Amino acid sequence: VLKFSTGGTKRPAIWIDLGIHSREWVSQATGVWTANKIATDYG
Repeated sequence: VLKFSTGGTKRPAIWIDLGIHSREWVSQATGVWTANKIATDYG
């Protein structure tokens, strides 16, 4: 579970559910890429 927050204000949230099926490896890779993108571009 990851939480990206600057604190203080209430904003809409998103839930990204990954790795539900173990053989779908690309969903985990996409999650790591997405987390990096959010942290880099908006963090």
